[in-house]
Amino acid sequence: MPKVKYYDKSNINRAVQDVINKVESYRSAELKYGVPKSTIEFKIKHPDHKNTCDPSPVLNEEEEMILVNWILETARKGFPKKANDLKSSVQNFLSDHPRKNPFNNNRPGDAWAFLKRHPESVERSSESVSAASACVSEKDIRLWFSELETYIKGNDLEDVISDPTRIYNADETGFEVSPSTGKVFAKRGAKNVYTIDRGAAKENITVIFAFSANGEIGVPMIIYPYVRFPEKIAKSVNPEWGIGRSPKGWMTSETFYEYIVNVFHPHLVKHNIKFPVILFLDGHKSHLNYSLSLLCKRLQIEIFALYPNSTRILQPCDVAAFRPLKQAWRRTVREWEEEHPSELLNKVNFAPVVEKAFESSIKPETLVNGFKACGLFPFNKNAIAYTKCLGAKGTNHTIIQDVPLLQNQTMDYKTFVQIVGQERINKFEILSQQVPEICNDDFMSLFKLWQYFHRTSNQNKVHSDLISETHSEANGSSSDMQEGLPIVNQDTIEKTHHQLPPVGRNEATVDVLVHAPRSPLGDLQNLDTATASSMTQRMSNSVRPINSELFGQYFTIPESPRRKGKRNVERIPFAITSKKCQEFFEKKQQIIEREEKEKEERKRKREEKANLKKILKPNHK
Repeated sequence: MPKVKYYDKSNINRAVQDVINKVESYRSAELKYGVPKSTIEFKIKHPDHKNTCDPSPVLNEEEEMILVNWILETARKGFPKKANDLKSSVQNFLSDHPRKNPFNNNRPGDAWAFLKRHPESVERSSESVSAASACVSEKDIRLWFSELETYIKGNDLEDVISDPTRIYNADETGFEVSPSTGKVFAKRGAKNVYTIDRGAAKENITVIFAFSANGEIGVPMIIYPYVRFPEKIAKSVNPEWGIGRSPKGWMTSETFYEYIVNVFHPHLVKHNIKFPVILFLDGHKSHLNYSLSLLCKRLQIEIFALYPNSTRILQPCDVAAFRPLKQAWRRTVREWEEEHPSELLNKVNFAPVVEKAFESSIKPETLVNGFKACGLFPFNKNAIAYTKCLGAKGTNHTIIQDVPLLQNQTMDYKTFVQIVGQERINKFEILSQQVPEICNDDFMSLFKLWQYFHRTSNQNKVHSDLISETHSEANGSSSDMQEGLPIVNQDTIEKTHHQLPPVGRNEATVDVLVHAPRSPLGDLQNLDTATASSMTQRMSNSVRPINSELFGQYFTIPESPRRKGKRNVERIPFAITSKKCQEFFEKKQQIIEREEKEKEERKRKREEKANLKKILKPNHK
């Protein structure tokens, strides 16, 4: 069988059109486009004939394009379809519109060549997105950037936002102690294939990371679910890393506060980072609290909350760092299990494994690209991949022409002004108090229409303002339910701070906590006096001086948990570097050894005294 020659489809179409339009003859079109005369003749006689030698598809081209558009549109809206959804739709269609087909019960099989005919549709692994995150739109992101830019210019932070060494992003993520194994080898046909967990099956350990826009890596901190640190845990962690604790091993306000005090800020000082610096955080309640605002104001750390539910779009940690880190973690765990076949991965040996995964996965160029993709450095709102926004679009780029007018179409005031003209509107405003009798009928008709539109427009404006206020209050309450925290801005903190007493002995007045531009998800501008007074009471009861012996002169920290009994226990802070933690245990061990020596010395003296009494006792007889 001779080889089948294939010709460029666009050349075939142009040759056919030129012959039909009598621009070229068959022979001249053949020479011009390189398509045989017989092929051009056949295409003109059979315009609907397919271009391949394969069997004709069950669905025609128009029907398949409807399926393609359906697949792409549902994926864009955040409801992508699976292969079974597509097959079920075709099965239902063929059941309602019977036609000859090779499918079993009208349902396409795995060999269906639909995706080969339409390569613009392809199977991909989807990422789960919450309903709140799906509501984030391009308009919301651009508004957040605009308000952030306004704050930066108003507070002389242009030099900070243009210096990559002074822009940071921090966030925590959890690591499964026993991650999924993937595919393994087993006997063909075996129904049950199991893998025995080499650690706690559902245990997660939280680690917080901080990265700068120039690719520098801050000091990570591991958060363990302990009230007290075991000494063997402290010895297993790199001395340069931080160690945190919380009752459940999650990030809490107290733990994050001490991370800033004892880990993040000392790292900036050690590397001679120029202050102030900008720290971008998500809006989690553990990251936003009044005590932290006092500290960050003094340490010259400007905290900005990212737009709510948009970390997959705006946060470099999520966009660039965490995915390769999790992949490296699973790979490193498998390597560790191969090297230690008789051991279980637990809290004691967790730190070296996660450190190895961290060092093998996080690259400076990856972090730089992450900040760039999020538009944080260089500061550029147009760098965002707005295709990730599933919410209502800010602008509609679809152009629809020749759309017939509806019979019940209405005209608004703005359209009326455009039709009548601004000059005549100005005359109406001047004559609104007294209309001269010399006006003709046409002028009076337009004037009455203007009065109606003007009055209706004002009423709608008042009604819209009332709806906006009500909607803002409703969204503020729903924000607390969805996020678990209020989204606060500078004005709110200033208003609240004036009702709060100074903290510490020599506290200077501060005015800003977190610069989170207003969003539809929350605002605290209506904070009343009762709420502020209750907040004052809570803050005054939850702040204590910091232990300067361990951490230096650092203002105040939230109060650590206290025993209910009378026993006085020296507690290790919620967050501390591994080196200082080891020094803490060494100091504790020295105290124990000293107490043991003192105890032995007292025992020796008691024995000497008792022996002396025995020696002297016979002399009294």
